[in-house]
Amino acid sequence: MNVSSGIKVSGPPARHGGAPVAARTPESDSPAAPGLNAVIDPRPAIAERLAATALGGLSIALYAVLFWFDEELIELAQSTRRGDKRFFFVPIAVALLFSFVHGAFTGRFWDVLGLKART
Repeated sequence: MNVSSGIKVSGPPARHGGAPVAARTPESDSPAAPGLNAVIDPRPAIAERLAATALGGLSIALYAVLFWFDEELIELAQSTRRGDKRFFFVPIAVALLFSFVHGAFTGRFWDVLGLKART
């Protein structure tokens, strides 16, 4: 079935209601639009939702652990300031862990919402 000039739609719609695959025919390719071959699905896959939920839960758990052990971390920081430099890397490791987990969650969260950066 031809949708418009040069674009051919093939395949049945997906079970979840996604659009069929659209592909450009060779005669319609232009330098400005060099071929289209993608499935248009406005809803994210279940795996993406699960990954975003898991990373969000891990982020919340990390914040809970941070608040649970706040006194120990303050004591560690004070001992480091007094001259015991053995554990200077702990705040750096905590910051990197939070940055990684929260960044991964934020990226998946925006993907699940369907927002993509312009490139």
